[in-house]
Amino acid sequence: MNIALTGFMGTGKSVIGKKLARKLKMDFCDVDLLIEARKDMRVWEIFAAYGEERFREIETRIIEEVSDRKECVISCGGGVVLNPKNIEFLRKNSLIVNLFADPAAILKRVKGDHNRPVLEGPFPTKTKIKALLASRHAAYSNCDFALDTTRITTSQAAIAISIFYRRFFVKPIKRKKRKPAPSKKSAPKRRKI
Repeated sequence: MNIALTGFMGTGKSVIGKKLARKLKMDFCDVDLLIEARKDMRVWEIFAAYGEERFREIETRIIEEVSDRKECVISCGGGVVLNPKNIEFLRKNSLIVNLFADPAAILKRVKGDHNRPVLEGPFPTKTKIKALLASRHAAYSNCDFALDTTRITTSQAAIAISIFYRRFFVKPIKRKKRKPAPSKKSAPKRRKI
């Protein structure tokens, strides 16, 4: 079973994902990095050259590929949830964990990062974040577990997710039942007459 991390940009998917993968001894893959490697371009360059629609098509192909992996923590891009097909692919073999944070925390985390193409444009960043969060709320809610990363460390988040995963999605080891040990007191020997 995989763990797919969804959520808005700046909620910690990549950093938490790497820590979680180490903790659970699983592989880690970042969908945005896989897209960049496939196209040999940064995400913002893909948006600029081809547009968001083309980017989302590439993203869906990558999601379909990584969803077939086993024992992998998958850091999904913030817009993965916008296409129901992506969630369908992930649900086949993944626990879906949504990471969320309040808009002020997100703004603080992504401020100055110019590799965030959906935040580009005429609206002030905080206003844009609030609008995008509101428009994606229902899609982000389509998860198995949600975790607020606003006031916790990335290590604490990784621990919380690993506890949930182990509690509900890892089969306990079946141990063979042992035969009871013979008692130390032996029955009295019967004499033949």
